[in-house]
Amino acid sequence: MSIGIAGFRSGVYPQGRRPRRRPNPLRKGRELAALAAGILRAMGFRVETTQMAVRWLPVDKAPPALRHKAVNGLVPMSRRIDFFGIFDLLYVTQDGRTRGGAQVTTATNASARRRKILASGFPVTEHDLLLAYYGRPRRRFLVYRGPAFVESHEEWRPNKRMRGDVG
Repeated sequence: MSIGIAGFRSGVYPQGRRPRRRPNPLRKGRELAALAAGILRAMGFRVETTQMAVRWLPVDKAPPALRHKAVNGLVPMSRRIDFFGIFDLLYVTQDGRTRGGAQVTTATNASARRRKILASGFPVTEHDLLLAYYGRPRRRFLVYRGPAFVESHEEWRPNKRMRGDVG
């Protein structure tokens, strides 16, 4: 018999409830990017997503939970770095004629991401996208197209087979 979280047998919890875990804010972002990449792949695009990179922070600026991992006064911390500082995904058609970047975010954060893209000074085109996710009950992305990123009244819905189940 194995002992799980809080000393209970694995899979057996009082009153049938599983202990609540703290939500990981990075997980939702990765799942949204995976859903958007799945939609773009289904449309025939080749998609590249951002990769994790290790940043070394001084011990005094590192989160307390990571300070024990210090090496020579620095703490390694994994971070996802956006393409050009603004896009989560880059996509291109198979023939290479259409190229663009996509920033994936929640609906509540869409206006802040729009301001960040426009303030960056990066040359955006009509193929660049801002995808704002609206969760349940109707899972969908609202599509904002560049260069001004105004709402196009276009919705993309992930099908049930696509990766990521976010709420």
